Amino acid sequence: MRRDNYPLNGAKRFETLPQCLEYMKTNYGGQTALTFFDEDGEAKEWTFGQFVADVDACMEGLCVSGLTGTHMALISENCYEWVVAFFAVVCSGGTAVPIDVEQTAEEIQKAVRHADCGAMIISETYELILNAQKIPEHRFVIRRGGGTDSFDALLSLGRTGEYSQETERLAGVVQSSDQALIVYTSGTTNTAKPVVLTHGNLMYNAWGALAMVDVGTRVFTPLPFYHTYALTCGMLGCLAQGIHFSSNGFLKTMMRDIRRFEPETLISVPMITDNLLKAITMEERKAGVRDAVKTVQEKAMRRKKWHMKVKSQRNQYVDKIVGKKLSLIISGGAHLNDRSAEELEVYGIQVLQGYGITECGPLISANRNGLNKIKSVGLVLPETEIKFAGGEILVKGPSVFPRYYKAEGLTKEALVNGWFHTGDIGYMDKKGFLYICGRKKNLIVFSNGKKVVPEELERYLSALPLIKEVMVYGASSGQTADEVTLSAMVYPDPDATREMSSFEILEKIQEDMSELNKNLPLYKRVQSIKLTEAEFGKTGIRKIKRNEVSL
Repeated sequence: MRRDNYPLNGAKRFETLPQCLEYMKTNYGGQTALTFFDEDGEAKEWTFGQFVADVDACMEGLCVSGLTGTHMALISENCYEWVVAFFAVVCSGGTAVPIDVEQTAEEIQKAVRHADCGAMIISETYELILNAQKIPEHRFVIRRGGGTDSFDALLSLGRTGEYSQETERLAGVVQSSDQALIVYTSGTTNTAKPVVLTHGNLMYNAWGALAMVDVGTRVFTPLPFYHTYALTCGMLGCLAQGIHFSSNGFLKTMMRDIRRFEPETLISVPMITDNLLKAITMEERKAGVRDAVKTVQEKAMRRKKWHMKVKSQRNQYVDKIVGKKLSLIISGGAHLNDRSAEELEVYGIQVLQGYGITECGPLISANRNGLNKIKSVGLVLPETEIKFAGGEILVKGPSVFPRYYKAEGLTKEALVNGWFHTGDIGYMDKKGFLYICGRKKNLIVFSNGKKVVPEELERYLSALPLIKEVMVYGASSGQTADEVTLSAMVYPDPDATREMSSFEILEKIQEDMSELNKNLPLYKRVQSIKLTEAEFGKTGIRKIKRNEVSL
């Protein structure tokens, strides 16, 4: 299908979150909006009507407490209360500050102070981790059993309805250009940056995600809401279009909750997608059918490469892991493993890769249901412009952020004449599909002027059978910084290497790498390998924190 013959989906577009909330109230009332699972795996559901009523109560509670317009820190795992609090804060003219809960207590407190948070909504889990520090003074705790300082008490305070006219007035004066969010970037290579996103940024991006991709009627993500990928493309985009949305609070319950919710679409990252595929193949091995299934898969993938029709090879082992309804995985956050996508498509599960960055709300481009190139990150969102400067991707459009919070120097460096410098290196083909090569800051530059994108080599090495995780870097080999050799830090797959010694693992990986090197230019050949016994530290969306790896 050609791009110009493929219209956008008919998604409803809003300028502000209060407009979106009002539309939910009048158009989706009795439909199921949200599902969350408790520790025992029991599902609890809320209709749009119940959800809007709770948001209204929370807005009233904030008004009674004198906290409208406040910067509010949200420090919690994914849960229903998080979603209610987010909508209530931003719809009453405040700024939500989602905090990465995988940081240390010191880092969390630093972010809360930097963002000038006048209050916080915090789960009981993280209140204990933070040792009940009074930062800031006003706090509402998500806990069982309530209490005067609980989130439930805040809602009860607001259910009196005494301030309804004032909260309606506050929602009515919110503008598209008003600040809605301060979110800190993942910080894989540098200190996290405080990105300001407006109502217009968020609502445009939420609309663009659903205009590009038809996600069906049931969507699940295990990704944390403090990342804009899960927040905007997932939760906000789905609720704005009346789609039943579910998430879970902890990765350890992900498999269980996916099976119980039975989504049509999963919003994921490559590491999670690979783990789902691994779980499916393990079930096939247990049943003694893996070899037969693999033979059929190989044949089907060959037919696909010749653009021949292929019948879905979905089986009971797929359904056992992901449920019977899953037909689409949206993948972002890192480069997708082509082989994983191809295997899942044989099972009848399409994988669509996209590209985004926090400063762009985050979505910049996405493949579409009927227009999909597995190796590409898809087509650019409508009304969004792309250009390249020295290979770096620059972006301009409605979802590009206005500034970093209290960081004028960083803002001037990143935003030049309305163009955001992403720091990513890429290119676009003749049909408008975007491709990402790697990060500009990760480039390895040799003394002869040759440049290597380590992410490219990491993709090749990750395909080797004994490697679970890998990071390629330039190891100093001379007196100057640009006299380097290519090296790789490898975390071996513990399942594949269980019966092997460290020497045997290293020897086998070196053999495989030597074969790989034969097909690469001399300057791209990895010269040395180091093994590590521990997985690399990662961000909430499973990107390796390169700056924390000891080389």
